Amino acid sequence: MNVALIWMFFPAACGAVLLFLQRQQRLVYIVGIVVALSLSLLAWQLPIGEPISLGSAEFVIEDSFTILGRSFVLQSNDRFYLVLLYQGLVFWFGGAALARVNRLFVPLGLGMVALLTASLSVEPFLYAAPLLALTALVSVPLLSQPGKPNRGVLRLISFIFLGFPFILFSGWLLQGLETAPQDASSLLEINVIIGLGFALLLGIFPFHTWISMLLLEGNPFAVAFVLYELPVAVSILGLSFIERYPWLITGELSTVLQFVGVLMVVLGGVWAGFQRHLGRMIGQAVIMETGFSLLAISLLGSNSQQALSLFFTLILPRGLSLGIWGLALSVLQNAMQGENKELPPEQALNYRHVQGIAQRYPVASAALLLAHFSLAGFPLLAGFPVRLALLDALSDESISIGLACLFGLAGLMAGGIRTLAVFISAEGVLAWESLETIPQRLLLVLGAAMLILVGLFPQWFTPFLVQMMAIFPNLSR
Repeated sequence: MNVALIWMFFPAACGAVLLFLQRQQRLVYIVGIVVALSLSLLAWQLPIGEPISLGSAEFVIEDSFTILGRSFVLQSNDRFYLVLLYQGLVFWFGGAALARVNRLFVPLGLGMVALLTASLSVEPFLYAAPLLALTALVSVPLLSQPGKPNRGVLRLISFIFLGFPFILFSGWLLQGLETAPQDASSLLEINVIIGLGFALLLGIFPFHTWISMLLLEGNPFAVAFVLYELPVAVSILGLSFIERYPWLITGELSTVLQFVGVLMVVLGGVWAGFQRHLGRMIGQAVIMETGFSLLAISLLGSNSQQALSLFFTLILPRGLSLGIWGLALSVLQNAMQGENKELPPEQALNYRHVQGIAQRYPVASAALLLAHFSLAGFPLLAGFPVRLALLDALSDESISIGLACLFGLAGLMAGGIRTLAVFISAEGVLAWESLETIPQRLLLVLGAAMLILVGLFPQWFTPFLVQMMAIFPNLSR
């Protein structure tokens, strides 16, 4: 038995089987949740590469698997990321049934996570780029409605498949360079090619337009799932480059990352402050999250342990907030379309259509606002502790960077205040009622409680997230 069979081939096989059970949707969701939870528990409990005794039987989970000349290696250091990956999948599958997403969400979700696991473990690590491109391709049915072309999906796939050849080409240039190149021009060429590749993969300005398009045309919950999983995996691939070639972060790259990160945070915040569509609002928050990840990575040159801990600590609040935000948006979108059958999906979440909706959907409205303010760094919510720590570290580098990030967060906060005003304003006096279903209320309340719990007691969760630094032993020394 080896790691590939457990955390790659098994979930992919389960996803393939569930494709043929689409008429039994409840069974599909139950099986998906059980599989994700089981794989999470196995990653938590099973040591990799060490003898395991079950009664008189003893076996070892091999840490590598070779196919077509490529090795897939997962070591004990990677188990914490696997726990987070598959444990998060339990929440996403639970919410999918309530968000009325595409019927293929569970099968394709298992396939996507299997591919993301493969991208983490493949050696040479450059082959992660084609696997990530394949992951984006698998996500296409989740992001578009059957028979309706989606401009955002087409642009996403175009940018992804334009980006990964740059990553592979940069790997070819880096072959044989175990130390820094001798002249500055070679370093500049390599950084430009790598930077262009990751700009296309991550949706960095000006290649970010597909993010808002997806949220304008697709199901918010399914889009939030993709916008959480893909950027984290691409960022980890970027860290793999620096792990292998640490001299990449020296020189001008750290400054460039800081500039691009600040640009993403400020632009996302400003656009959020003037946004009038709830779907586009979450898109601006995702743009800002990408900026904060880049800013955390930029600190590798001065303090690698602090940079890695900040990067991985960002993951939990981001996933939790995006999941709750996407679920609440889906509930509101379905409600608007249910009340007005002729309302196009891309207009259902405009401010003018959701005015006063908190009086009919108070739980979904409150959960959405909590997720929004969490990503804006509001005190006592999940995003606040890591925002504070990151701003403190950035201010040590340059006070202007910290002030610029505060300006971006203020813009996102202003967008949340405007959304609150729209939600509670209505013509005339209406009776307050809760039209969400009981399962929707329970999951939204549970998610909102987690946002508050993580914000109040970050010390309960931070040590686990920081342990994922072990994925990059050279950088975490």
